[in-house]
Amino acid sequence: MNPFPFSEADWSRVEHASLDVVNATLMDDDVLSESRRIVLGNLLLELRERYGDHPILLETEADFATDSAQRCELYRRSITLAERNGLLTYTARLSLAELHLTEFRETENARRELLACKLEVETHADEHESRNWHDLLGKCNAPSCEPTSGD
Repeated sequence: MNPFPFSEADWSRVEHASLDVVNATLMDDDVLSESRRIVLGNLLLELRERYGDHPILLETEADFATDSAQRCELYRRSITLAERNGLLTYTARLSLAELHLTEFRETENARRELLACKLEVETHADEHESRNWHDLLGKCNAPSCEPTSGD
């Protein structure tokens, strides 16, 4: 599997559609936000039909899903598909770890995701991603966080 099979034009459409969702959300316009999510979802489906299932498409869908359980499932599918194809998983794992912490209060699950991508973060992450990894791990290890697990 190609790590990034998408044409520049196709990915530019994803970036613009994603930005439209973010902007509508920041305007607190629920109707516009939902319509923009539908446009993004249709675009991701179109790309899935053209390029096949790809971890980046699943991860992007998860990033904009409104249901926490659905987001969790999409990140897991993205990670599994990436692992199966020898691709990086750290961006999906960072997002999943944050979801475990903020939505589910599952510190052990969050820690497990972070530790699973430690080497990838050390070798591939930019400064922002690396700082995010360290911040999330710090939250997992904070005394105020009671260790919990889910799944």
